[in-house]
Amino acid sequence: MSLFGVLNTGRTGIFVSQHGLATTGNNIANVNTPGYSRQRLMQAARTTGGVQSLGVERLGDVFFAGRLRESNTRMGGLQTLSLNLQQLETALGDTDGSGFSKATEQFFAALQDLSVTPGGPAEREAVRSRGSQLVASLRGLGGQIREQRQQLDAQLRQQVEQINTLARNLADVNRRLDDAGPGADEARNALLDQRDQIVNQLSNFLPVRTLEDAGGKLTVFVGDEVLVEGLATRALQLTPNPANDGLHDLAVIDAAGNVRAMRKAPTEGSLGALLRARDEFAGKALADVERLAGRLIQSFNAIHRQGVGLDGGGGRDFFAGLDVTAAPDGRNRGGVGVAATAISDADLLTFDDYEIRFTSADAYEVVNTRTNAIVTSGPYVAGGTIQFDGMSVELNGPAGPQAGDVIHVDSYRGTSRRMALAPEIAASLEAIAAGGTDAAGDNTQALLLAALRDQLTMGSPPTQTFDGYFGAIRLQVALATESSLGGVEDEAVTQQQLVTLQQSVAGVSLDEEATNIIQYQRAFEASSRVIRIADELIETVLQIV
Repeated sequence: MSLFGVLNTGRTGIFVSQHGLATTGNNIANVNTPGYSRQRLMQAARTTGGVQSLGVERLGDVFFAGRLRESNTRMGGLQTLSLNLQQLETALGDTDGSGFSKATEQFFAALQDLSVTPGGPAEREAVRSRGSQLVASLRGLGGQIREQRQQLDAQLRQQVEQINTLARNLADVNRRLDDAGPGADEARNALLDQRDQIVNQLSNFLPVRTLEDAGGKLTVFVGDEVLVEGLATRALQLTPNPANDGLHDLAVIDAAGNVRAMRKAPTEGSLGALLRARDEFAGKALADVERLAGRLIQSFNAIHRQGVGLDGGGGRDFFAGLDVTAAPDGRNRGGVGVAATAISDADLLTFDDYEIRFTSADAYEVVNTRTNAIVTSGPYVAGGTIQFDGMSVELNGPAGPQAGDVIHVDSYRGTSRRMALAPEIAASLEAIAAGGTDAAGDNTQALLLAALRDQLTMGSPPTQTFDGYFGAIRLQVALATESSLGGVEDEAVTQQQLVTLQQSVAGVSLDEEATNIIQYQRAFEASSRVIRIADELIETVLQIV
């Protein structure tokens, strides 16, 4: 090699050492930067002598990154679920002695006193007053759960907006990666860090799968749906569901701009946990409370109607509030709607969920979704009334139904909100039917009403008392809360292990970087000496010549 070749060798050594020092300095500067991946200078020998820089390598492990995203999804879901279950457990609690259990105890105790003195004005006033308190407890309980569901729905809207923002940001990073082109340098690595950081944030909300192309651009899948594809996004959207108290279902806007229901709503991540907390837990708890109120009204009224008040009147209800609700499914394609609903026989109400399913444009069948049994069927007639299990539903609409359309029907939804003392009871103490006759000492019905507390009235078939059924509602929520809190603790341990493993590859070690600084500094000094010695030799040769 000539002396000028030696000079070039030293020169390349200085340049590569400078690049290495810059890369090491960048690592040290970003030691506390969230999402930063350690970078390493790639170098190789030149065929003509010396060394060359091949670019800056971004260190990381795809496997650990994927596992960490999965853990983020689980942790986001468990934390959100546990927080909201604790709030639901508080709503169902009887800690202050003013809840449903206490109100039930006092109401039936007042009925027991009435059975001893059926004509006593004070005993009758106590029954009416305790009945009002029982109504208030059920109204308050249902109202708290209903309010929590509304709050969860509001959080759902906020998270959908955040997800859509992150999706747009990811598409923008994809565009910038596309503009940057292939290669390995600090600027591109910073974009890749930003890309992965966005995906990690998305994974807190819902489970994501990614597919990376040769240019580093990501396609992000949420279940079976595409959220980001290259430079394009498929935004999430919420659509109201009349069959779910007007709360919102998840939908997507496809490539053509059409809004359609999600093929499968997520059950994991913070978004999935909100849906589960709203529908699976709070929704079920509310439905159970509504059924409890409905069965209490039905059972109590059935006995009370058989009695006679001190005024000689009979056949009167003690509680009011039963009604039928019906709503078209949000995915219906036809135009059939609900014109009117009514209770045809309160004693036949089952408080189950039903679906009027249209098998064609002119035929339907009514299915009890708990038993999956067809309770009735027939031809559809616009404006006609369908009667089944104590309920009647009148259907109409600007257009007829299509095959596959569904109308959801039940007799419990909203009962706790509507529940009240019957107008006759609220107006007069003499309307309370304590006996089978209007005799002041007749306590026949009061005994039957007081005994209702310990009868198995809840369930299909009945297996629980009113108190037992309410206790089961609380127990289900308490067990789910305990399970989710335990899951948070377990997942925190798993997540920390994954972070440690991931950081062992992609994290910055100050000790290692300090060693690299010394290494590049010594290489720089050695290259400088090579240049100086080569320069001295060249000068000596020139002097000789």
